[in-house]
Amino acid sequence: MRPTLDQLANVALIVACAAVTATVAAKYQDTRSQRSQQLKYEIGEKIEKGSPIDYRLSNRTLVLFVRSGCRYCDESMPFYRALLRDRKDATSLRIVVATAEPPDAARAYLDRNGLTVDDITQVHPGEMKANATPTIVVIDSTGAVKGFWRGKLSESNETEVRTVSGI
Repeated sequence: MRPTLDQLANVALIVACAAVTATVAAKYQDTRSQRSQQLKYEIGEKIEKGSPIDYRLSNRTLVLFVRSGCRYCDESMPFYRALLRDRKDATSLRIVVATAEPPDAARAYLDRNGLTVDDITQVHPGEMKANATPTIVVIDSTGAVKGFWRGKLSESNETEVRTVSGI
């Protein structure tokens, strides 16, 4: 049985739709990848003036980007508590939480998890280069980024955070 003209037209239409869908999906993935690369601090990069984080208050500032409801933030709380416990003092390492949530909500979340930090700063999405939680950025007193980690950390990454933070 020979295909009719309508059947051939339908097949051509399906193939064209599939090609357009694949092209749009690839373009979308490229855009997300580029945006993810842009929203990342490079080692040595200077934090912009006017940052909501005052990194001049100590030799190093460790910024935790967290939010309530983030599974990986919850799973990382024991490590964050260990950082606070093991640091020498707030002059050598200040630990600040940055979150898009209102400070009271963030403080309640941290209290539920037994985490008492030096400061909580509300940041708006896009205000700093952290587009995922949890994210850790270590900044020295001149504003230079010393370390950047995104997501739940492996043991070797936790060791890096400790080393870069001076713990």
